[in-house]
Amino acid sequence: QNACRVPGSQWPAFVRKVYTDTITLPVACADWRVEWSLCCRNGGITNIANASGDNLYLEAGINNVAKWNNSTPRFYIAPIPYLCISQPSFFLNGPLDPDNDSIVTTNVQPQTAYMTFCNYAGGYSLANPIGSTSTPAYDVNPNTGTASFTPGTIGKFVLAFECADYDRTSGVRLSYVRR
Repeated sequence: QNACRVPGSQWPAFVRKVYTDTITLPVACADWRVEWSLCCRNGGITNIANASGDNLYLEAGINNVAKWNNSTPRFYIAPIPYLCISQPSFFLNGPLDPDNDSIVTTNVQPQTAYMTFCNYAGGYSLANPIGSTSTPAYDVNPNTGTASFTPGTIGKFVLAFECADYDRTSGVRLSYVRR
């Protein structure tokens, strides 16, 4: 009985949208970018300053010079809407690459547009975007994409991740996706 199904419900929720398409790029280019944005973020977000003035922004990039038939990595695990305060938590991303390239997942600063980053509210940062009380405060395993932390505050938080894939032979970055 969350807010997506029952307007006014005390239980928050999120809406998941999936966009899938096959794109044929007209020429080889090392920095193709596909982006999507939507106005505006929830004004009740705890870790982003003035969140209601920021767009939700997602991005993917492709280098079809290095490999013409590459697919971007994907996050196969949906975001967890609820975590318990003062309890060690694991935020699973489930990154996979359909082409079996090497992948690396990192913590990134949320964006509101291309090369425009959300400002963290006081006490929050890229190093600790959720006010974690654990040591280390906030860690993202680059191989599994799992973020580990201990939430120290009740609230709504924005976490952002980038998963990039690399050619196993040359080490060249082939593509990336951010959420």
